[in-house]
Amino acid sequence: MKQFKKMQRSQQRGEKKHYDGKAKCSVLYPGDYVRVQNLTTRGDTWKLRNHCEETIHVVICQVGEDISVYEVKPEQATGRS
Repeated sequence: MKQFKKMQRSQQRGEKKHYDGKAKCSVLYPGDYVRVQNLTTRGDTWKLRNHCEETIHVVICQVGEDISVYEVKPEQATGRS
């Protein structure tokens, strides 16, 4: 049983390494429309709620060239910026 668990963990590490090597980050350009993920819990059950804000945001610029962090603003004047 111990040997089986050890082999299974080794296989899972190999699968993760393969997945991480193939995973690609999508590039966003200024002017692209995005929906922002809402991480605050407002009394709703986490599993059953919508995880994105209702307002659509516009990408302004990329904060760093090597990371996928973007500055966004709401499409209309209302909402958080």
